[in-house]
Amino acid sequence: GVENPTSVEIFDVLSASGLNPVLERGKLHPREQDREPEKLGRVRVMLKNDDGTVKNKDYPTS
Repeated sequence: GVENPTSVEIFDVLSASGLNPVLERGKLHPREQDREPEKLGRVRVMLKNDDGTVKNKDYPTS
């Protein structure tokens, strides 16, 4: 595993897994101490369809 992955690294792994993530650059957790540009970003992933069914059967949710 990676100790402190960047949002881009997380995005790349999720993309390779076929989960269709969205990378929102410029977003930052309010308590994050490191404000370096390469550390900025939030990754969003839709795990379920609008009807509640699992979007990708390889990654079930509970």
